[in-house]
Amino acid sequence: LGLERIKAGFSISPATSKMIYDFHSVIHKSVSGAVHAVAQNNEAAAKSVVKMKNHINELATQAAIHHAERLIADEPNRVKAYTIEVDIVEKQKRIYYFAKRMAKTVLTGDNLSTEEESITEDAQPSEV
Repeated sequence: LGLERIKAGFSISPATSKMIYDFHSVIHKSVSGAVHAVAQNNEAAAKSVVKMKNHINELATQAAIHHAERLIADEPNRVKAYTIEVDIVEKQKRIYYFAKRMAKTVLTGDNLSTEEESITEDAQPSEV
């Protein structure tokens, strides 16, 4: 995606860079937590990763709003920029999906069902 951006000849604004960096930081934390949970068979770490879902969905919603604002901006490469920026966020969400699945392998039956119930009560079908 970075090479596509360079080939298209546009740069990412500081505001968009910060948004992507903040989103990536949370995703990185989820992956680190999932690896720790699996490596140490740590249920607390696994629960922490699973519970990140709502926060990640909030960040993804904020990113979508930011992308929509960028799409209506009067910039020559706005459509290409929009496409690449959305791809970055979607790929990050996919990484979290797998981190969450890893973490869930550590949770036992009772802990898994309790965590899923608390998370899915207010989740939307299209959410991670």
